[in-house]
Amino acid sequence: MDNKYKLFNDMSIEDNDYKQYILSDIDKNRIFNSVNTQINKQNKLKKNKFKKLITASIVCVSISIVTLSNDRVWAVFENIGRQIEYYFGKQENEFNGYKVSVNESVEDKGIKMTLYEVLLDDGQILLSMNMDHSKFDESNLKKGLYKNKNYYWNKASVYIDNKKFILDSTSTIFEKEKENKQDFLSTISLTSIDNNDDGYADIENYQLLDNIDVNKDYEMKVVFEEIGIHQVGLLPGAKYDNFIDIDGKWEFNFIVNGHKIKDETKTYDINKSIKIEDEGFKAELDIKMLRISPVSTKLIYNIKMGEGYEFKNRYIDIELQDQDGNIIGGGSSGGGNAEGTYMNMELEVYQSDINKLSSIKIVPYQYYREKDSRNSKYNHIIKYEEKAITLDIK
Repeated sequence: MDNKYKLFNDMSIEDNDYKQYILSDIDKNRIFNSVNTQINKQNKLKKNKFKKLITASIVCVSISIVTLSNDRVWAVFENIGRQIEYYFGKQENEFNGYKVSVNESVEDKGIKMTLYEVLLDDGQILLSMNMDHSKFDESNLKKGLYKNKNYYWNKASVYIDNKKFILDSTSTIFEKEKENKQDFLSTISLTSIDNNDDGYADIENYQLLDNIDVNKDYEMKVVFEEIGIHQVGLLPGAKYDNFIDIDGKWEFNFIVNGHKIKDETKTYDINKSIKIEDEGFKAELDIKMLRISPVSTKLIYNIKMGEGYEFKNRYIDIELQDQDGNIIGGGSSGGGNAEGTYMNMELEVYQSDINKLSSIKIVPYQYYREKDSRNSKYNHIIKYEEKAITLDIK
C-alpha cells in the first residue's frame, strides 16, 4: 500500500458496535490537527517541494468506495442523487448557480460510479457521487477472517482546460452503504499543476479563481484510475487485513463556469506574523491570506518551529472564531520539510452561514501531551488570545 494514511478517508466503522460520542468543535480540531501533524512528520518531500497531504475525513460513518470503467456511460434519469448542500446542512438548491448537474454513470467490472453534481469552489472541486458494487465479482478476493469490505477510489486525475492538476489534497464524506450502494462527497484540491506529466507539481499554490476568465466555459475532466478494496479484519488493524488495487479508467466530462463563485469570493490579504515563545518552545506563524467563498472559508499560513520542537507530543496551530466567540469548525492540512521546522498550511472550513459572519478571529494555540496517552488529563491546550488577529468581514 503506497500511502498508509489514505484509508483514513475510507475506513469502515460499524456504529452499532461502539458507544456514540458527540465531539465538540475543539475536539474535532484536535483530532484533525493531531492526524495531520503526524502525517506531516512522515512526509519526506522530494526536491524540497511542498506537497499537501490527504486530509482525513472527520465524518467517519460506514464507508465503501467504488471505481468504475469506460464500457458504458449513460444519463441517470430514474434517480437524482444527493445534492451537495445535503452534506453541509444547507437548504435544498441553495448552491444553484454555483453547481452543475451531471447525472451520468460509468460501469465496468460490475462496479458503477455515478456523478450527480459538481461545484467549482475556491481552489477545489466538490463532487457528489454514488458507488454501486452490487455486480462486482468478489469470488477472486482473498479469503480470510474478514468482517467486511470497503471500496474506495485510490487515484484520479483532474483536468481543466487541458491543465492537469495534482491531487495533493482530498477528503471524502460518506453516507452509510445500503444494498452495496453508497453516496459520498469528495473534495479535490486544485492548487498544483503538472505541466510535463511527471507526477510532480510544476506550479504550486495556484489560485484557480484568480486565473479564470469569467466569460468562458471550461471543459473539465475527472478520470478515476484505480479503485481499492480493503478487506477488514475482525480486529481493527490486524495483520490479516487485506488491500487490493484495481487499475482502470473511469472518466467523466462536463463544463464548468466559475464566474458566479469568483464574483462572490472575498480575499483578505493579512501578511502578519504571530510569534510564540513559551517555556523554551518557540514558533512563528505567518498568516498570509483569508479567502471566503459562498461555500468555504480558507486560511493560508505557514508555521516555523525552533530547535527542540517535538512533533510527537507538541504542536502549534490555528483556531478560527466568529464574532460571537464560537469556533468555526474545520481541519488543517499541509506539508513541510524533512526536519519538521517548517510547514505550509491551509485551514479549510465549510461555514454554516456566510451571511451571518461579521468578523473572524484567528487564535493561535499550542497543544501538547505530557505523555503518549489518550487520557485527557495528559492532554493540554494553551490558547494565546492576546496574540489573536481579528478581521472585519465586509
